[in-house]
Amino acid sequence: MSDTKKDPEAFRMTFTAHLEELRRRLIICVTALAVGMGISYAFRDQLFAFILHPLFVARETASDGDELADDMDDSPTKTADLAREAQALSRRALASKDAHESARLAARAAGLAGKAVEAADRDLRRRDAIQTLRRQRSIAYTNPINPFWVSLELSLVGGICLSFGLILWEIWAFVAPGLYPTERRYAAPFIIAASACFLGGAGFGYRFVFPIGFGYLTRFSREISEAQGIDMMDLTTVDSFVDVALKLLLAFGLVFELPVVVSFLALMGVVDHRQLWRFGRWFIVIAVTIAAILTPPDAFSQIMMAIPMCVLYFLSIGIAYFLHPDRRRKKTKTTTDEPPTDAREQG
Repeated sequence: MSDTKKDPEAFRMTFTAHLEELRRRLIICVTALAVGMGISYAFRDQLFAFILHPLFVARETASDGDELADDMDDSPTKTADLAREAQALSRRALASKDAHESARLAARAAGLAGKAVEAADRDLRRRDAIQTLRRQRSIAYTNPINPFWVSLELSLVGGICLSFGLILWEIWAFVAPGLYPTERRYAAPFIIAASACFLGGAGFGYRFVFPIGFGYLTRFSREISEAQGIDMMDLTTVDSFVDVALKLLLAFGLVFELPVVVSFLALMGVVDHRQLWRFGRWFIVIAVTIAAILTPPDAFSQIMMAIPMCVLYFLSIGIAYFLHPDRRRKKTKTTTDEPPTDAREQG
C-alpha cells in the first residue's frame, strides 16, 4: 500500500472505540496536569516571589526611597545622645556662677541642640524611606481567601507548563491514526517546537516586557500625583495583579506559537509561502493592533511585542517555503513510483 494512503485501521475503529481512546487520552492528560499542579503547589512560595518580582522592581525603580535610605548614615541613637548632651550642658550653664563660662556652655548646648534637630529630621526621613521601601515590597488583598486562590491559580499554570509537552503528545496520538504515515513522523519535532516556543514567549514577556510595562504604569501614577498635588495610594491586590500577569504570559506564549502553526498549515498544504508573503502587509497591521490591546499603554512595550510577532511571521514564510515544496515532491515521487492500474494490466 502506498505511504500516501491512510491507515485502514483508523476506518475500522467503531465509534465506541474512538470514545474509549479519547477517554484514555483524557485520563492521562488530567493525571499529568494533577501531578504538575502538585509539584507546583509544593513550590508556591517561589512562584509567588517569581510572579510578583517585576512589580516590586518597577516600584523600586520609579521611587527614590532607596536613595534616601542610602544617604542616611546617622544612627537614630545619635539623635538621643546629642539631645542628652545638649540638655546636660544647659543645666551646667544654668548652674554656673561665672557669666563667661555660662555663656560658653549655653552656646555649646545650642549648637548641640541644632545638631540634634537636624539628626531628628534625618531620622524622620529615614523612617519615611523605610516605610516607602516596605510598601514597595508589599501587596494588598481584599479577602483572606484571595492568597489561597492565587496560589491554586499559580499551581494550575505551573502544572500546565510542566505537563504541556505530554498533553500535546496525547492530542497528537489521538489524531495520528487519521494522518498519513509521512505526516506522523513530524510529531516529535512539532511537540518540541511548540513547547519551546510557548515557554520562550512567556520568558520573553517576563524578562523584557514586564519591567518596562509595569515601570511605565508606576511612573505614570506618580507623575499624576505630583502634577495634581494629590496622594494616590497604590492598593494593587494580589489577585488582580496575578490575573493580569498570567494573561500577559499566556498571550506572549501563544504569540510565539506562530511559526509552529504556520509550519503545520504549510505541511498540510493549506497555505504556501507566496500566500503568506502577500498577506504580510496586513499581518503587520494586525500585529500592531494585537500588541496595542495586550500590552500596557506605552509605545515601547507595544513595539517589543509587535516586532517579535512580525519577525516570527516572516520566519514562518521561510519555513513554509521549505516545507510545502518538499511535501509536494514526496507526493509526486510516490505517485510516479507506482504505475497506474491500467498500465499494469496492459503489461
